[in-house]
Amino acid sequence: MTPTDTRTGTRTEVRLLLVEDESIIALDLRQRLASLGYTVAGFATSKDEALVQAEALRPDLVLMDIMLKGQLGGIEAARWIRDRLQIPVIYVTGYADEGTLDLAKTADPFGYIVKPFDDRDLHATIEVALHKHRAHREVEENRLWFATTLRCIADAVIATDAAGTVRFVNRAAESLTGYREGDALGRGLGEVFAAANGGTVPENVRRLLDEVRRGRAADLHDDTFLLARDGSRRNVEGVCAPIRVDGREGDDAFAGAVLAVRDVTEKRKLEVEVVRAQKLEALGLLAGGIAHDFNNILTAIVGNLALARLSLDAEHPAAVLLEEVDKASRRAAELSRQFLTFSRGGEPLRRIVSVARIVAETASCLVRGTKARLELDLPEDLWPAEVDETQISQVVSNLVLNAIQAMADGGTLEVRASNQDVEPDAPASGSTLRPGHYVRVSVRDTGCGIGADALGRIFDPYFTTKRASGAVGLGLTTVYSILRRHGGHVTVDSAPGAGSTFTFSVPAAPGATIPVPPVLPDALRGSGRVLVMDDERAVREAARRMLEHLGYEVVAAVDGEEAVAVYGRARREGRPFDLVILDLTVPGGLGGREALPRLLDLDPQVRAIVSSGYSSDPLLANYRDHGFRGRLAKPYEPSVLGRTVREALAT
Repeated sequence: MTPTDTRTGTRTEVRLLLVEDESIIALDLRQRLASLGYTVAGFATSKDEALVQAEALRPDLVLMDIMLKGQLGGIEAARWIRDRLQIPVIYVTGYADEGTLDLAKTADPFGYIVKPFDDRDLHATIEVALHKHRAHREVEENRLWFATTLRCIADAVIATDAAGTVRFVNRAAESLTGYREGDALGRGLGEVFAAANGGTVPENVRRLLDEVRRGRAADLHDDTFLLARDGSRRNVEGVCAPIRVDGREGDDAFAGAVLAVRDVTEKRKLEVEVVRAQKLEALGLLAGGIAHDFNNILTAIVGNLALARLSLDAEHPAAVLLEEVDKASRRAAELSRQFLTFSRGGEPLRRIVSVARIVAETASCLVRGTKARLELDLPEDLWPAEVDETQISQVVSNLVLNAIQAMADGGTLEVRASNQDVEPDAPASGSTLRPGHYVRVSVRDTGCGIGADALGRIFDPYFTTKRASGAVGLGLTTVYSILRRHGGHVTVDSAPGAGSTFTFSVPAAPGATIPVPPVLPDALRGSGRVLVMDDERAVREAARRMLEHLGYEVVAAVDGEEAVAVYGRARREGRPFDLVILDLTVPGGLGGREALPRLLDLDPQVRAIVSSGYSSDPLLANYRDHGFRGRLAKPYEPSVLGRTVREALAT
């Protein structure tokens, strides 16, 4: 009668180790076991022999006499076999007194056979023991499998009993909460998982457990955050589900809860970045259109104003008035530039520059005359960067001014820079930086700091905490937009009373040589014929007056079609133009980009400057790739116009 495997239904060999010091009883047992279909793989008469045989043979089951050589050696052997080898043991004993049985139970045997016994009792006891052992092993294997799986998954898992006491935490939960498993077990869920989303931690945890006690899984609220053991605050999302006992109903069925949570702090930061970018793009559509028209108007104002001031003596009564108008126009131009930097047309005009020089010059100039004390840390080996010098100077300016305003009663302003490498496999940190080389600059003040409510909106358009001072809330938005367009990034770390640190990164160009600007004569006057094309009459007239003041002969055209016709006619008449200034965008007409190829067909040596108050096209940043010799960003004044014209004529 060969035993049957209850799981598969197949007949299988069962190997036994028989431990018996009475030879007659041992022989009888061996014969009876063989008749029942069992294989006696080994035989021992003492405790020591039993241990050796069990370890060598690894039988399926051990039949152990409690009394060996007149002592209770079988009990000690059974403990060792159970603890070291996990092999089930059945006691075979003629001693059934209560004390002996109580002592034998300490070895957790899988059955007892009290002499004398018949074959049916022997067979039943062995089969029950084998079945119990297989069931225990399966339970243990499943427990280990689930525990190993839960410990290795990326989500944090915390399990509790019905009272809400923590009974299990995996490695991810240890990392998230700051509680090691040994510290967490036995504590209340609210102590280990200190979650909040509007109410107190105990209220939130109690509400969560009440929900799952009713037999329903409960999702954590979107705004839930966890206060870790080290005091850090982390955004989390997840679900809490009930553990229920089959066959029971109501409260009796609830055995505990399992909470699966993930840290979404960086995800939330990136979501904020996306929303902020969408706001900027929507605002950019409006800002770009306004800036284009505004800069055309400002070009006429700034140009004519500069000429008017040049025509008056310094003592003239109108000179003071014109100086005030000049200040107002410059403020208007600055506001327009801020609009452009976060509009779709604010493309950086990149070139290799020294970030250290920009930072030092801008910060030193702004701190002069204030109560702030400046500390600069700009290493000599700081990499150059390929950026728009004017825009990065504006970034530094806005951050430094922000810091100075935060220290109205004085303080220390620390500006530091360093080289930064972002590796391809660098862990996410909420940053949008791609792998590569960067220059990192931090601006730290010792001022009043920023509250948590304001911190999340600090880069939003028109958000400001300084309404009383007349601030419009574009300074930090401009910083964010400039750096975003450069492929850089900006972060802020602040708390009330602890000051603020703004840190930004811009793409570096290690090994690049910073070009030396060409030496131009002090006098910007020149000679030659210049063709100016612009659809705005006020701009054409302002440009004509400025160029004539600088010594040039000027002809104007309203669009690209007229410019091409005038340029061709001048060549045929033997009076060619030395230079052409083309407005990039002409609504409903031929703009500068379309007109230049036609001019090149007429004259491959044509010298052209592109001018624009706004464009969604990156042509201004890469003007040389399109055949232009220079660029003019509106509004411009005579000195800028004269310098740009001289440079274009010299190339």
